[in-house]
This record gives sequence, C-alpha cells and structure tokens, in this order.
Amino acid sequence: MPDSEESPVTSVDRALRILTAIGEAPRGLSLDELWGRLRIPKSSLHRILAALKYRRFVSQPEPGARTSSAPSCSRPRSGSTTCSTSGP
Repeated sequence: MPDSEESPVTSVDRALRILTAIGEAPRGLSLDELWGRLRIPKSSLHRILAALKYRRFVSQPEPGARTSSAPSCSRPRSGSTTCSTSGP
C-alpha cells in the first residue's frame, strides 16, 4: 500500500511501519532515527514501542539505546516478517 493512502487503522499501520523500519536496520534504530524515517509523532512512537517491547516484538537493552527486532523476529527471503512470541 502506498504511503499516500490513508490506513483504516492508524495505530496498527504505525506499528507495522515501525516494525518494518526496525527490521530493515541491522543495528537497530534510535527514537530520533525512527522519527526521521517515519515522521510519526514522538509521543506515539513511545507508546507503540512500549507495546511492542511488552509483547516482545522489539528489544531495547536500556533506555535511550537503539531499538532492534527481538531475537524471535526474522525476515525470511519472501520479505514478510515473522515473529514468535511467548509471554503476555
């Protein structure tokens, strides 16, 4: 879907865009780098990243560190992201 089209569920679209951007960055991304790439308001980035960390889709070793895909997430050759989660 092109970025110019409006997503019917903005928060889900934002979360998927964040996961895609992080998945494409082998070293992870800082909050500022995510904001620069996606132009999602930083307050929204914080909330979505907190939910993604809680569900173990992304990891951040310490506050202010780069956020990266959780070890359980991988991007197979087909280009789709697959993640296996456990816990809450």
